Amino acid sequence: MVKTKIASMAMAMVAADDVSLLQLSAGVRQSQGQLILAAVAKQGEHTICVQAAAGDIAPVTGSFTARMSQQEVVMAAGSVAGEAGSFCVSKQDVLFIQRSFGLNTARDFEAALGSKHNKATTTTVAPTVAPTVAPTVAPTVAPTVAPTVAPTVPIFHAVEPTATVVVIGAGYAGLSAARDLRAAGMQVMVFEGLDQAGGRARNHNVPGVSRDRGGSLEVVEVGGQWLGTRETQPNAFKLIVDELGFELYTTPGGSSNQKGGTLLQPPLTNATLEQLVVTDMLAQEEFQKLQKGQKDGLEAMSLEDWWKQSGLQGEGREFQRSLTCGCGESPSRVGAEGWVWATGTPDVGATYRVKGGLGAPVLAMAEKLGSIIHFNSKVVAISQDDNAARVVVQQNGKEVVVNAQHVLFSGSPSTTLNIAFTPPLPQEKQEALKLLQNGQTVKAHLVYDKPFWRESNLNGGILNSVNLDNNLSMCIDNTPPDSNLGIMMCLAQDKFGNHFVSLSQDKRQDLMANFLASHFGDDRALKPLWYTDFDWQGNALFQGGCMGMWPPSFNSDSLNEDFSRISWIGSDLETDGSHIRRRGFVESAILTGRQAARRLIALAAQTQ
Repeated sequence: MVKTKIASMAMAMVAADDVSLLQLSAGVRQSQGQLILAAVAKQGEHTICVQAAAGDIAPVTGSFTARMSQQEVVMAAGSVAGEAGSFCVSKQDVLFIQRSFGLNTARDFEAALGSKHNKATTTTVAPTVAPTVAPTVAPTVAPTVAPTVAPTVPIFHAVEPTATVVVIGAGYAGLSAARDLRAAGMQVMVFEGLDQAGGRARNHNVPGVSRDRGGSLEVVEVGGQWLGTRETQPNAFKLIVDELGFELYTTPGGSSNQKGGTLLQPPLTNATLEQLVVTDMLAQEEFQKLQKGQKDGLEAMSLEDWWKQSGLQGEGREFQRSLTCGCGESPSRVGAEGWVWATGTPDVGATYRVKGGLGAPVLAMAEKLGSIIHFNSKVVAISQDDNAARVVVQQNGKEVVVNAQHVLFSGSPSTTLNIAFTPPLPQEKQEALKLLQNGQTVKAHLVYDKPFWRESNLNGGILNSVNLDNNLSMCIDNTPPDSNLGIMMCLAQDKFGNHFVSLSQDKRQDLMANFLASHFGDDRALKPLWYTDFDWQGNALFQGGCMGMWPPSFNSDSLNEDFSRISWIGSDLETDGSHIRRRGFVESAILTGRQAARRLIALAAQTQ
């Protein structure tokens, strides 16, 4: 409970307007609507208080202080004040309701304050002052009894906010959908469990460093970072380049090093090279069968089993593993069918990067969408009936319910299971979501004062295929062309990735620095300016990095099936085998988000 006396809180609220105290001392009192707006606008204020009359309803949970006793109690949402006093709520709760109802002017607030409301289901908060002893002379006016039916609604309408569409997640899929829906004039609310937009496209700012191009921050991308070509990823180019106006730069071979140089990797024996050639030929044969609809049991095999059947073993297996399992999954948990599809289709991925990081365009979308996005807001339950979906959102320890006609879920598919559904999800969908787990991939970054490895004609690339269960697997030069720094990125994956994040940050930094120093043969690798990474699997809202890899015998059909008013969108939902290399990239996120938006816009037009 707030310990500050109610009088001081009320004075702080009034003082939000410089002339309020003068007006009050002169007997000219501002309206509650004006005072609330002034308090909301004032920087630094965290609590907003208004006067409540006996019988007023609390629209959200807050603190109520009786005027006579100054005793403070918690007043639950829907409760009725038994006597006059002051009602206080956090500024963040007021902002949330203000945005939900569009209460932007003092007149809007006044309309809400004065609305008549008859609601027999509310509870009553009894007066906090004990009743006085009856006088010997009967009073001329009968004492007021606290009403059980509230005649007025204080502060805001005591009803649940509504939206045509609720979007869960503020990554590329969610915000590209929300952007198109808003442009079509639809009411949209976006709930993001973290404190920033981006999803798996996440920038980390290098502290204390900026570039000489408009003061832009130097960033590293601890999540997604690459785009393919305009031909292979048309939706990403249309949104990021054509509509949002971001610039790109090329990444030869995935590296940002424009000058080339030597790639470091263990030498392979002739026997290993022969194994790799044979495996590739067999994979191409299987791919041609898949194109004709002939699976021949491939769908039930793990990648590990298929490699053994194909004769791939020893250092050849480890080399292929370092290339294949870039999303941190063990070959024993990856289905062979998905891998063969990916092997046979053209690579769409590492051709371009976005200036300012792949997280920058989604942050720009978030800035434009503004107040419809609610951060630190986790959806914990969704119930559906013939009229609407009721979305329960947990925000700062409190729950808010939003009614919506449609819900778009854009998080990692497996995190759907964090939400309680009424009625429950179909069993087939639940099983698919349980199986589609994202592996552990940690993109660790070390920042140096310059890319010193280039002085030795090294391109910064390291492809490691030795002892992958206890070592980093791959490193690249991640330095943007217009940067004066040197930035190296290495991957810690699968079993080693889980061990890696269990270490302290200092130990993770030292491990990576020593790995680079041993490969570069240069002790300058031991003296970085800064280190950063992100534990994707350890975060409950992601439960893994990169993308969900299909396990053997995986039924992907149910992934894209709607559940009444709920649809799923995102980069993991590409089920067309011929386009499987788009999975995990922003291309699929944007494609599925905008497709869903178009469908809902068309549906709304039909019902008008």
